[in-house]
Amino acid sequence: MNLLDRVHMGDIFSKYIPKFEYELVDLNQYSREDIIKFGNALSLILLIDKIRFTDDIELSNVVTPEYLEKLEKNIPEPLLPVISDCVRVFLEHIEAPGEEIERISESIYRRRLNDMFSLVDGYSVKRTREEAREEGRKEARKEMAKMAKEMAREMLLDNEPMSKIIKYSKLTKDDILEIEKTLR
Repeated sequence: MNLLDRVHMGDIFSKYIPKFEYELVDLNQYSREDIIKFGNALSLILLIDKIRFTDDIELSNVVTPEYLEKLEKNIPEPLLPVISDCVRVFLEHIEAPGEEIERISESIYRRRLNDMFSLVDGYSVKRTREEAREEGRKEARKEMAKMAKEMAREMLLDNEPMSKIIKYSKLTKDDILEIEKTLR
């Protein structure tokens, strides 16, 4: 926990290395509410770090308007890029859409932290991934249906019997008759 111990060849260069110790903070010991009570820029970064491993990023029940107002007024200008980068890494980690990341990053630079939290609030990694999977399944079903219709069309052109077309294309007789109408 001493900086000197962390520096390569610290024993040789000890007179040139600042003498100080640091203390590790176990973030698991603090609730979101505890972190918010600190009310400074570090508390915002700690809060983001605390939520980065969970699907639950709902913050409206914890983050108060007073906390956000205090942060908006008191965050030093040079820290805005650091906070923006921390938030960006978090959002990329949870695979937030790129346009959302840009909007949230911009809200930080404009000191509109309330906007940042309202954009993030309600975002669910689990729900977003499930929606993406469902969209993929829909696309796959469309593609399979298209391929089945194309197969049926080719089989109709080859004068294959209806029973065989139904068996291999898995289409209904009515679907095949519709395709047959387009061939005339």
